[in-house]
Parts: sequence; C-alpha cells; structure tokens
Amino acid sequence: MPVYFLRKVLQNGEVNYPVMEKVIYAHVHTARRLRRYFEAHQIQVLTDQPIKHVLKRTEISGRMSKWAIELGEHEINFLPRNSVKGQVIADFLVELPSDMIKQGETPITRRDKDEVWKLYTDGASREEGADIGLLLVSPNEEEITFAIRQKLAASNNEAEYKALLAGLRLAKSIDVQQLTAYVNSQLVASQLNGSFEARDISMQNYLELAKALVIKFVAFKIKQIPHNHNKKAYALSKLASHLYGHITKKVMVEVLERKSTDENTLMATITEKEDCWMTPFIQYLNEGTLPDDKLEARRIQMQAPMYHFQDGIMYSKSFTEPYLRCVGPTQAKEII
Repeated sequence: MPVYFLRKVLQNGEVNYPVMEKVIYAHVHTARRLRRYFEAHQIQVLTDQPIKHVLKRTEISGRMSKWAIELGEHEINFLPRNSVKGQVIADFLVELPSDMIKQGETPITRRDKDEVWKLYTDGASREEGADIGLLLVSPNEEEITFAIRQKLAASNNEAEYKALLAGLRLAKSIDVQQLTAYVNSQLVASQLNGSFEARDISMQNYLELAKALVIKFVAFKIKQIPHNHNKKAYALSKLASHLYGHITKKVMVEVLERKSTDENTLMATITEKEDCWMTPFIQYLNEGTLPDDKLEARRIQMQAPMYHFQDGIMYSKSFTEPYLRCVGPTQAKEII
C-alpha cells in the first residue's frame, strides 16, 4: 500500500554529485523525512545499485561517511530489484518506454541473462613509481572510475598487472559475477589466457594472484586492445599523478605503498581465543547476522557503521584521521 511520495530538487553543489552519491542521498533524504517509520520498522530497499557495498568501502570519506553512519542507525536491508514479484514488477514496467518491453520477456529477465560488466585498465611506469587507471562499466553503461598511485618502482608489465589486479578486486567488491577485462598489454592478456608462459619470477607471482581472483567470477574473459581504444583508463592513470589533489571528489584515488605480490606476507598476530566485544560487530559486518535480543541487535546496527572489517581485522572509522585498529582483551594485554 503506498504511504508517501517524496520529491527533492537538487540545489547548487548537489547537482554535481556523482550518480552513486545522488542515489545514496535520496535514501538519506527519505530516512530524514520518514524518520518515524524508519525508527519503528524494518525497511527493505529495492534497488539495482550496489549501495550496500559502496557504503562499506574503506575509501569513502566526507559526506559519504556521514551518510553511512546516518543510515546505519536504522534497520535497512538492501534487496535486488529482480527478486520482487507480483504487482511491484507490473508497476515498474509501466514506467519503462514501450520499445524496451518485448512480449514474453521483461527487462528484468533480460538483464539477468546478460549481466556482463566491462573493465578497462591501464598501467604505466614512471620514475617515482607507477600510475594506474581503472574504468568499470556496468551493463547499464554506468561508469565507476578509479585511479591509483604506486610509490614503488615498477616495470610497464608490472604496472599493467597491478592495474588488472586492482580492477578485479574492485569488481569483486561490488559483487560482479560476469566480467570482461580489456588491457593494453598483450603479455598480460596472453599469460592469463595461457598463450604465453610466465618465466620471470615476478610475472609468475602476479599471474598466480590474477588467477586466484579470476576463479571467483562466474564468467571471465580478457582481451588485449590498443591504446586508442582505451583512452579513458589512460587518462585516469595520468590524472592520478598530475591532478591528484583536484580529482579525489570525482574519482576514487588510492595510493599503494607496497607491491601487490607482497600482500600475502603478514606478520604473526595475536588472535582472541574467546568471544569479546568485537564478536557481534564482526558477525554483522562479515555475515550480516544479529543477536536474538532486539535491543542488542538494534545497538549493533546503530554502531556498526562506525567500524570496518577487512582481512580478519576490525577498524574504527574516523572522518579526518586514519582508521584505528580494534583489539580484544588478550591483544590489549599483550600491547600493554
């Protein structure tokens, strides 16, 4: 049963928000206007956007971090739109142009059959390190841009591999299932396809990392394309080094301090043998499970956006400072 219809006209700087920020801002505006409903009930959001994954990313900052915490106060579940049946689908189809609808087939079923994303990567070596540009294109032609600055020296082939690895991780972080990657390097494409053999130890390490990420996709293809067909990714790689301070609001920028092949080398850490105060937060952030007690579950949901769980470690978020690592009683005792 329809209850409310909300409308918001974007003003001034809001018009220049990226598409994903506009979508999330719409949810924030709705939660503010209908706060009495959001506080009293569990809310289900039907969307075809990866909002849940974006809000949990470590790279978000500024207003996105504030919005993540504000939405985290409520019990909101983001569900894929294609899982909804009945009258909602009928109403949704009415909103679409008639030329998009074929008899016996809806845009929903067609999207399920052809959910292939495209990844364009470019990596270039320079004296100070390497520049990497990524362009991830959804089936609806929406673009996600990413630029990476590598401080360590790297060859051109290593830079191309770094770009591919970063792109694969980015695609997997938003739950992409089918992916086609377009790279400039014939060596990278041929080694991953099995046409070329990786003889250099460094190339073997990068190849093993790439294969480990590729098997996580339902379907994956990689193709080599010339530079003139990959201009956007090339431009992003140059922006990362020349206009770093001016593009961070439009393009996600990451700075790598070490090689990608060194990520598996970790120091021995002290683990908690028993459950502690972090356990319910980790279970919620990692698995989405909540305690049976309603008050405790509500507390976990409200405070969870203040934390981030990655690689088995929980961190406390901050708007202006680096993430702080959370520790349990055993770890705290050892540190002291």
